[in-house]
Amino acid sequence: MLAASAIAPPSQAEPGWHEMDVPVIFHAGTMGGADILHERAAWAVGEHEGGGLVMRWDGTAWAIQPTPTVSNGLLTAVSARTENDVWAVGQYIEWQVDHGLAEHWDGTAWTVVPLPEPGGTPGLNDVKVLPGGGAIAVGDDGTKPWVVRWDGHAWSTMATPWASGELSSVLARGDRDIWVAGSGIVGHWDGRQWTDVGAPGPVNALTAAGPRPWAVGPDLVARWSGQAFVKESEPEGDANLISAAGDLRGRLWAGGRINTQEIYLARYSGGRWTRTPVPALATKTLFQQVATSPDGRFSLALVRSGVGKHRHTHIIEYRD
Repeated sequence: MLAASAIAPPSQAEPGWHEMDVPVIFHAGTMGGADILHERAAWAVGEHEGGGLVMRWDGTAWAIQPTPTVSNGLLTAVSARTENDVWAVGQYIEWQVDHGLAEHWDGTAWTVVPLPEPGGTPGLNDVKVLPGGGAIAVGDDGTKPWVVRWDGHAWSTMATPWASGELSSVLARGDRDIWVAGSGIVGHWDGRQWTDVGAPGPVNALTAAGPRPWAVGPDLVARWSGQAFVKESEPEGDANLISAAGDLRGRLWAGGRINTQEIYLARYSGGRWTRTPVPALATKTLFQQVATSPDGRFSLALVRSGVGKHRHTHIIEYRD
């Protein structure tokens, strides 16, 4: 049995990112995504020993939550509307056939919820809950983008205008205000149809900081002007930004790598970027995701270090 490891939040710690204790060292696994409701409720998902993995933060410690047994499963993203309404998505392989994977937490247990079968080799990369109780998840079917929507009763596939490519990120600000991005694609759903709004460059992630959507990617930070994504100043010119997370106050975290060995985290606030120090971790680090609470007071980043049997996953936190 995998037991939780307790750690008190470093309330008196120096400003900056600090490593958290986690229930297990993931020698052969990874964490893929995280989401935060508030300082006492957060989730991180990934893979461990060939199965999906979910951990929950309760304000004091991370604990593993039991999940359904899924062969060769991987959870890539998680999104929480309330403490009793959380979605995680990813992919699993059964009889050498790829399938999309969606799991739901109702406050008591995680359950697998059936998805449409689009054919090909489907998988889901990101998910966002909607204010009214729905959800949107994005990925690809092996050749073209795949978007599925939860209406409170079932998942269904949404038709899109893109004949090829993959979607890696979704931003859902309402039932009629949904953004998706991926390989050369940035699109918007207005409740009636999808519109390709044009990619400002390679986009790895979408987020909202205050009232505006933002997009980040390799050497790219762009903000929606109301008509197009307009490039903004970057934290550092050679940063490969992989993930971003904004809060309701208009502040923005961006994370990635500054070179082949160094993870990078910077915060945009008051019109300027500030790079923040991170803990010294093992060599060959790989940045995976950053998440922040709606008020921006509690943030998490997922980082992997090492290779092969020496691969470890780290969760680091930042508190205002």
